[in-house]
Amino acid sequence: MDCILGLIFCRVHEDKNLIEEDKFQYLLSSLKPKTKARDIAESYPPSKGNYLKVIDHLKSRFGRKDLLIEVYIRDLLALMNNKSAIKLTDLYDKLGSDLRALEALNVTTSNYAAMLYPVVESCLPAEVLKAWDRHRLNREVPEDLAFENEKVLDNLMTFLRHKVEEEEYCVLAENAFGSRMNKKESHQRDEPTATTLIADKISCIFCDCPYSSQDCQKNVKQELRRPKVRGYASDMLPCLP
Repeated sequence: MDCILGLIFCRVHEDKNLIEEDKFQYLLSSLKPKTKARDIAESYPPSKGNYLKVIDHLKSRFGRKDLLIEVYIRDLLALMNNKSAIKLTDLYDKLGSDLRALEALNVTTSNYAAMLYPVVESCLPAEVLKAWDRHRLNREVPEDLAFENEKVLDNLMTFLRHKVEEEEYCVLAENAFGSRMNKKESHQRDEPTATTLIADKISCIFCDCPYSSQDCQKNVKQELRRPKVRGYASDMLPCLP
């Protein structure tokens, strides 16, 4: 069966151990609600005899290979126009999805690499394209050049996968390092120092108020100002007028 409903459902459809009633229910669950395909499937009673009729109807309505291939090629062309606005990870996932869909339609990367490779390459951001050119030129040797040309699209996707993995690893490392630094800074801010402990215990030795003795504004005679703290009395008496 030329699978127009996805590779997973294709396996369900070809599974001889499943009865057609179960396949019908799985088909309904695979179709997006409120779409033309779902409406067509729901227009048939879910019985054994109607399952193959629904499949034939969907294939005749949506299963034209030429149109499906055009849809996926247009998706690739749309990525060319939006490559500056899409992240590399999302770009790689989208490229892989479209290429797998084309492969299910027998547009394989090995047979159609000459057509697909320029399109996929044009979807790459400038800095990634430069890195790919350097990577390819460093790898190619005369005796392997023919093989490289046959596998060029597969090699490009492998290169992109490695770039995505590097990017994800860098993000993970940066986030982990930033988290450790934030915890360290928070601990340093919360840890009391000797200065802060002393500052918290400042009080006037004349009136016990919570400010420095030199800032005391109590209206008493200078000669009557004597420290209340016994430890300071003997040292300060000679200094008082």
